Amino acid sequence: MLTLFFLFPHVILSLSFSLQFVDLPTTIESFKRIAAGEFDHLPEQAFYMVGPLAEVEEKAGRIIKETAERVAKDKEEEAKKRAAATA
Repeated sequence: MLTLFFLFPHVILSLSFSLQFVDLPTTIESFKRIAAGEFDHLPEQAFYMVGPLAEVEEKAGRIIKETAERVAKDKEEEAKKRAAATA
């Protein structure tokens, strides 16, 4: 597989993600909204490798949900450790 990557990197990369076309008027409008700060509350990772702003918002929702779940799990594990240490 590694040899294939060096010989045909464009093929391997094209299998990793799908490209999307966003028309020029949508791109310009999206840029204006981003530059105006309308999406400053979203995590930066939500803008990576997505198409239209609707996908950014969807991905941001997933990131925020996963982060909240991870924080809750970490807090629960920390509470268990503290309880075990005091017992």
